[in-house]
Amino acid sequence: MKNIPLIIIAFFAFHLSLSAQVNHPLMNSHHFSTNASKYNPAFLGKDHNRTFINLIDAYGWVGTNFLSADLLKESVIDGLLDLSEVKIDELKSLNAASLGANVDILNFSTRIGKEKEIFTLKLGITSRNELSAIFLKDLASLVKDGNKQFEGQTIDVSPYANGFGALEFNLGGAFDLSFIHSSVVNVRAGVNVKTYMPYASVFTPKHDASLYTATGGEYLEAKYDMEVNTATVDDDNFNIGSGYGFDIGAEATILNRFFVGLSGVDIGRLSFDKNTTKNFSSDVVKYEGVDFDLFGDDDGFDEQKFDTLFNDFTEVEDESYTMPLPSKIILRAGYQTVAHTLNETKYHPHTVSLTYVQGFRNNGTASRRPHVVASYVYDLKRILNAGVNMGYGGANAYMLGGFLSVKGGPFRFGIGSSNMLGLVSSKATTMDIHTNLTFAFGK
Repeated sequence: MKNIPLIIIAFFAFHLSLSAQVNHPLMNSHHFSTNASKYNPAFLGKDHNRTFINLIDAYGWVGTNFLSADLLKESVIDGLLDLSEVKIDELKSLNAASLGANVDILNFSTRIGKEKEIFTLKLGITSRNELSAIFLKDLASLVKDGNKQFEGQTIDVSPYANGFGALEFNLGGAFDLSFIHSSVVNVRAGVNVKTYMPYASVFTPKHDASLYTATGGEYLEAKYDMEVNTATVDDDNFNIGSGYGFDIGAEATILNRFFVGLSGVDIGRLSFDKNTTKNFSSDVVKYEGVDFDLFGDDDGFDEQKFDTLFNDFTEVEDESYTMPLPSKIILRAGYQTVAHTLNETKYHPHTVSLTYVQGFRNNGTASRRPHVVASYVYDLKRILNAGVNMGYGGANAYMLGGFLSVKGGPFRFGIGSSNMLGLVSSKATTMDIHTNLTFAFGK
């Protein structure tokens, strides 16, 4: 039985969120508009309360589009991925994985203007920790069963990963566009401006690698053009870089029933100039007339022999590099039933929506593999919100999730998951959970 430590997969297959991870319960709940403005800044200030102080906002996830929930749990808990349990035939041609946790340290917003809103202001600090990786089916087959199966073939074995850990400091604002406001259409716009103090990074800007096995095993030929950058803090250097970014978005409401919103999220980059390591190489290596048993007949993957095959990497320390933020576009449209009025505030009992998320590259919580999610929310007199969502894409296969949030006095508490299938099906491929507690007051 071949057990491969996740740390090896991190460097070799995962290089250790791939998912276009979006916290759909948070975005759909009517109780947490300030928190939901992470995905569209125009959501900021939509609630009837004037001021929000976030006490808890934590979101964690681990997911793939190829591992079952049971094997995924075992892999995370044990730190090992048992390849004998992975069914190669069931792998996708492109396999994605994501792991991360985002926790708010500060999230505060308040509406400016006494009688009528001028704009709503937001201040926030978030700890963001996001890792994502891509590998191909042929790479898994090579690791598990060796290269004999690929005689006479050239296979792509180019894995890559991107991710970062950073403190995010954000300043946001949102307001109604009064020159478009009418009884038919109302448009709201918003922007978040962000700076970063990063503390970890892995970035793979080049990841081309292929392996040719000649018929009869006469020779192996490896071609590669790869570059992997890493950075992390230590006791001597906690400040290893900087970064900037912004989110921008707008939402239009038509006849107070239909709505459509569009946002660009995490547009920007991170820079690293301390505690950096770069490994890179571009070469063609040919082994001919040599007994080169990469995988052998024993029970273990021979990492040393693999390193010998790809043996011409150069390591450079303390060379600066930049990596993009996990930029993505989010398009959300839907319908809400006729508004009811309670204590001079309006709410919509039923809301249905469809959300499309498209990343610009495979990086952190962004993925070039899009995902689509349909959602329904029931609002009981602003006291209780309950919702369900279902979707497909990103690092997920199929996903089915839901949330529940309640209001008691000035406090609002919510808990939910974008994918709860792992609780009822061993074939589910993603697990995530979100919890939120907010103190809201004023009108």
